[in-house]
Amino acid sequence: MGLCLVTCFVAQAPGGSTASVDKQKRFRDAAGGGQLAEMRALWADGSGGIDKDWTSSDRRTALHRAAYNNRTDCTRFLVQIHANLNLKDSAGDTPAHDAAAGDHATCLRVLHEAHADLTIKNNSNQTPLELARSRNKPTAVQFLESVQVGAGVSGSPG
Repeated sequence: MGLCLVTCFVAQAPGGSTASVDKQKRFRDAAGGGQLAEMRALWADGSGGIDKDWTSSDRRTALHRAAYNNRTDCTRFLVQIHANLNLKDSAGDTPAHDAAAGDHATCLRVLHEAHADLTIKNNSNQTPLELARSRNKPTAVQFLESVQVGAGVSGSPG
């Protein structure tokens, strides 16, 4: 009986999805690699549902990967299929933190327009704006200041 439990657990991805872990990884990696066609094919495949918010040990989702790598089309697709915009990875970073860390204002705009919470603080107690400032990411800082979120001590309405 214990063997069946282990087998059943491995075959079922977090969130109740029946997709194989390999398929889940392919979906997540396709997001980070900008492979929108591959993501769409995996999402549309009826053989087992993809958990759009699936994570591995680092707790990074497909949306984290897309935002970090400035894959705007993949980010939009994940927003359209209702990926969780505010999930934190093991460092407490949301996809918005990842976009800010990469200085990716276009992905930040997509997340903002989808109503991602841009005021969430990571494990270092930083919002995406504070993270962008600390890493000298001027494009992300400019965008985040323009939408007046997570301004920290120096932010004030303009």
